[in-house]
Amino acid sequence: MILDQFIELSRLDMEKSEPTQIGNLNAVVLTIAEKYQRAGELLVLHPGFLPELRFKPVALKRLLYNLIDNALRHGQGDVVV
Repeated sequence: MILDQFIELSRLDMEKSEPTQIGNLNAVVLTIAEKYQRAGELLVLHPGFLPELRFKPVALKRLLYNLIDNALRHGQGDVVV
């Protein structure tokens, strides 16, 4: 349990100090969706036009994985992104 807490604190510290970048959110979502597809999970994607955004890549990916994992685990029906 102590090791898990240490790892979590390390991740949070990394996310605070992670530099932001400007990029395409749709590209990040598509990359994540491909990984789920390879794992046999189907996500319904509805990418739309988005301006380039400023984000922290590792933090954003972690957030999206968490949201999608929770939707797959606890949701009913298709997971739509």
